[in-house]
Amino acid sequence: MSKFYDFFGGSRKTIPSWSGRLQSTGKQVKSIIRSNRGNVGMMFAMLSVPLVALAGAGIDYAHVNKVRAEMQAACDAGALAGMRAKSKPGTDYLKIAKDYFENNLGPQLSDKRPDIQIAETDKGIEITATKDVPTTTLSLVNIDSIPVTVNCQSEYAKLLPMEVVFVLDYSGSMNARTRDRSSRKWQAARDATQQLIHQLTANESFTDVDIALVPFSHYVRGTLPGQFVRPQGRNCRCRRGWRGRRCRQACRARQASSNPPEVTACFNDRGYPYNLTDSTPTDDTASKWPVVNNSHCRLMQRRNLNILPLTNDYELVRNTLASYRPASLTHIQLGLAFGRHVLSDNEPFVEGGPDNDPDKPKVLILLTDGRQTAPGNGPRRASVWQAENNIEEICTNIKDKGVIIFTVAYDVRDAETRRRLRQCSSEPNTPDNHPYYYEPYRGEDLFGAFAGIGHQLNPDSLRLSN
Repeated sequence: MSKFYDFFGGSRKTIPSWSGRLQSTGKQVKSIIRSNRGNVGMMFAMLSVPLVALAGAGIDYAHVNKVRAEMQAACDAGALAGMRAKSKPGTDYLKIAKDYFENNLGPQLSDKRPDIQIAETDKGIEITATKDVPTTTLSLVNIDSIPVTVNCQSEYAKLLPMEVVFVLDYSGSMNARTRDRSSRKWQAARDATQQLIHQLTANESFTDVDIALVPFSHYVRGTLPGQFVRPQGRNCRCRRGWRGRRCRQACRARQASSNPPEVTACFNDRGYPYNLTDSTPTDDTASKWPVVNNSHCRLMQRRNLNILPLTNDYELVRNTLASYRPASLTHIQLGLAFGRHVLSDNEPFVEGGPDNDPDKPKVLILLTDGRQTAPGNGPRRASVWQAENNIEEICTNIKDKGVIIFTVAYDVRDAETRRRLRQCSSEPNTPDNHPYYYEPYRGEDLFGAFAGIGHQLNPDSLRLSN
């Protein structure tokens, strides 16, 4: 019993009543409830989880933004690469766009590749990529990942009207394989030319670009009006000197009247100095083109090496270019002269517009893989040396008319020929600064050179639309 008294704090007389005891307990509870000591600790304990999640959200969203930036950069690179590849015939440009996208992804995306959708639009290529980026601290509030979506579109934008003639070497040496052994030289030149045409015409949708083809070998083959061709038929057998003058005039008149309205044949170099200019032939026989009919010409005929005048029928251009095959020797001077005639508004070719037209500039692109091997006419006699000198004069005359000249020395071994081609290109053309002159050696280098020409002619053509 004494223990009972001790428990309640006193003797029998001092034991409090049960009601008093309960009243005392209630006061203690109220004091606890009213007390604010330790509230911060309790509140922090209760809010610790959401606070940690919010703090970690900044880290997670920073990571997400970095992933989005990497995906957008890869998307842009893929879309542009796909559009560039689209201009190259026979390429799977959608696959190239996808490969570029994946190869440009950074280490942030090494764990799982995004889902990619690539489609061709009316104007270009569109890429959409999505990826669920896993979170770290946000998973504490049941946010395990954040979806990221990027979109990009590439298209041809500002394209410029122009007249472009491709003066292409189709001599026998173009039948050799490229240095990388991937194809024949003429095949690489054909595909690079087609790529550039696609680039300038937005894959043949922009029709304000006129294209001409001048394949050259030992001669140049094409169709000319009969009055601009030297009289055909037997040679005039007349006395020499002034006594035979009337005979020769009558004979040439008979021959000229026998020429058909148009002559399709192989043509050689005109007489000097007519062969240096784009002047229309006159009554002077030296100003007209002589017809050639020999084994070299018959080979050129079988290889379909015919001039295609300026046109915006790109299917015709494509089919004509695909039909060309190499043949015989190299007459750079003759090809260059006919290239100028095709661009000129002088007869015999009338498809070209006026020179120095700011709304439609003229461009000549000369490609060769070797030195001049055919003779050219001069003031005294025809020779290869004279033809080489003629090349320099013709280039100067062409540039004086405001024509832009690009020259491509494709795997040319001869240093003097490379120098001559460089100086033929538009200025500047110094050894250290020659933006209009290219020296590709392999097939892939040639594609890069022609892509560079396209960029110079249309620097704002390819863009990202969003």
